Amino acid sequence: MEPRAVGEHPSIAIILQEKKNEIRPSWQEIASREASTKIYWSYWDSLELRNDILYKRWEVPNLKDSVAQLVVPKSRIQQILKQAHDSPSREHFGINKTLEKIRKRFYWTIYKDIEN
Repeated sequence: MEPRAVGEHPSIAIILQEKKNEIRPSWQEIASREASTKIYWSYWDSLELRNDILYKRWEVPNLKDSVAQLVVPKSRIQQILKQAHDSPSREHFGINKTLEKIRKRFYWTIYKDIEN
């Protein structure tokens, strides 16, 4: 997956731009936008830029550390799911294992895609 492409979706692009400016948009600026933009806005303090790429810091349960998850636009979800499912080991991990594997590296607002 091309990391620079993560800003291509409007719900991510506005958050990415405002993170670059280091200014959280007001709720009034976000309220009329799609649900995923509102979700990213609610995670504002957990979002960070690394080389102009947006990541969400995930506090892993039962660990003393956090994981940086690449924020993924909807247009890239199927590609990630296919890669995770068709991993080189050729094992099928099931929903929970696949979710765990993906969650360590990526974040998007709809995890129900993994069940499908």
